[in-house]
Amino acid sequence: MYFLRMRSLSETESEIGRSKMNRDEADMILAFIAHILHEGYEQSDITVLASYNGQVSFLRRQLRDRQLAGVVCSSIDRYQGDENRFVLVSLVRSNDADEIGFLREPNRLIVAASRARCGVYFFGNDLLLAKKSRDWRQLIRVMKEREEVGDKLPVICPRHPHIPLDLGRECHHVCKAILPCGHTCEAHCHRDGAHPPCKQPAVATLRCGHDKACECSARDQADEILKCHEVVNFHHERCDCDLALDDCKPCAQELEDTKREQMAKIQKLMAQIGDPGFFHVEELSQEQQPLDFDTLTSSVASFFSTSGLEAEIQLAQRVKNADLERQFYRGHELVTVNKPPASFDSAFNSDTACLRLFRLSVGLPKYILQVRLREVAGARPPHWSGAECPAHSERFWKLSLASESEQQALGKALAPGSSLGGRDMHVRGEHSGFRIKMAWRLEHDVLWKQYVAAKTKVQVQMESLRKQGACFAEVRLRTEYSALLRELPVNKTEAMDKQINEVYLSHGTKPEVLLTILQNGLNERFSGGLFGNGTYFAEDVGKNDQYCTPDDGGQHQLQKVLYHELKIRPPPAHSVFYVLFCRVILGSPVRTQDGKRDMDQRPPASVWSSEKRELAAIPKSSPPINFHSLLAERGEMIVRYRELIVYHGTHIYPEYVVAYQCV
Repeated sequence: MYFLRMRSLSETESEIGRSKMNRDEADMILAFIAHILHEGYEQSDITVLASYNGQVSFLRRQLRDRQLAGVVCSSIDRYQGDENRFVLVSLVRSNDADEIGFLREPNRLIVAASRARCGVYFFGNDLLLAKKSRDWRQLIRVMKEREEVGDKLPVICPRHPHIPLDLGRECHHVCKAILPCGHTCEAHCHRDGAHPPCKQPAVATLRCGHDKACECSARDQADEILKCHEVVNFHHERCDCDLALDDCKPCAQELEDTKREQMAKIQKLMAQIGDPGFFHVEELSQEQQPLDFDTLTSSVASFFSTSGLEAEIQLAQRVKNADLERQFYRGHELVTVNKPPASFDSAFNSDTACLRLFRLSVGLPKYILQVRLREVAGARPPHWSGAECPAHSERFWKLSLASESEQQALGKALAPGSSLGGRDMHVRGEHSGFRIKMAWRLEHDVLWKQYVAAKTKVQVQMESLRKQGACFAEVRLRTEYSALLRELPVNKTEAMDKQINEVYLSHGTKPEVLLTILQNGLNERFSGGLFGNGTYFAEDVGKNDQYCTPDDGGQHQLQKVLYHELKIRPPPAHSVFYVLFCRVILGSPVRTQDGKRDMDQRPPASVWSSEKRELAAIPKSSPPINFHSLLAERGEMIVRYRELIVYHGTHIYPEYVVAYQCV
């Protein structure tokens, strides 16, 4: 933690309404970001927070102009619940009127100071803050005692710690490391493994056999980036001349004849492709070729499930293109006895069934399938009301009051499993539990059909994984959540599929976004946290409660949907919070404690296939199938509550909205 004193009165009005901004703080933050990136960290490791939206808007423009769109930039209020490796906080206020505005509120200080895992850096006017706020005065006093306040960021070279640096200045030492090519790196000091291309003079031998002078780093790509300027004479063997090809009539005529032969072969091929007798087919059976048949079944089901259709293969035939392989090159290897002309551009790829002829690509079938399609059994759950949506509304979904039995089951699930609190708590209080005030059931036919289609896809994938020998266990939840599944009507009217770990989990939310969730579902692209861009769930409302804010009654459209349309009296302002109970498909989950390694694999493997956006492939799956969810177990990064994260919104159906009170 460090506080950079910036006492110049550089606060100005922003172009955004009556908001504030501070260019001096923004310039210093941008310079510090450049230093962090120079040391090898990713843009996604950095978050910039500002106390005013005007400063947020200005910083976002500056970051975009510098190609730094991967750096997260947000207001302090909107970043509650998220974390990052480095957090840089622009406090903005620095004026001669001794005004600090929103910074008086202690909640903003708590959020700003608790978002970083490695380092938080404040940029602001320490004298003004200490003068106008007791909380800031206490924090700055403690930081001064620890020598964490100064007029200059204490930046050093990690490789030469005794050398202090100014932002934007490089360490003057020369690297002198031995490069893989054998030369010495003469560049200025840089992080390990980030050597610039070697510029020592060298000689590369080109494909044509001639040597070409170049820089050492260019030798491996010499044929792609270097041109040979050696002059050679071209000799025509047929007519024994050295003329250019276009000037030699016999050679030009030979080229024209060759092109005509190619076109004739292409026309013959196109005619053959339309002839059913041209292909040879063999039937695939699940008993004799189980792996091929299962792969086809999985691919076909996955393809049609996005359209809400179930697909069943009735007949599968493999196409054998033996005649093509005899007539043309296969992978550029000659198959026929008589070699065709050297200029005949042809190749047949038996893996992709693609034939390339004279700049023409022809896609050929590998399989002929007879598939039976039927609409996914996405019938509305029997315990939903009969009508699909209110007649008076333009919405294609509706809210119904949960039945008495549903409210009782949901009320039991609100019981916390441990003492309440945590660093992410938005609203502090003395409560020790939760009491249900009201519960609604969301009946959204569009989201439901998407969920059922995704459920069918995961069922097919899990069955394929079992046949391939992949191992996965049932996800066991807290007793209150397991009991919830048994007590809700779903247990009596339809089956939740344990084979794909279909469960009920809770997700805390805020009044200002609840209506958007009811309309569009939960979208992982709008979420973020320790474990990437996913939708975060818990098996304890005590965890959800950390991210909930009270309904102040100001969301008029939400009040209309939840209360007025159902002729219910709204609760007093600031008295209730909202949590969603969702059906969630966990499928085959991967478990981790540090957010990086799979804790069940030996040797440890990464849980990611891309940077915190898509999970890794399940071991033994072929073709690869990615893990369906992430279980963040208590340990290195989590102390109190286990978290369950899903990275595809179609695997979630937000079935119940619960309004609760803290007691």
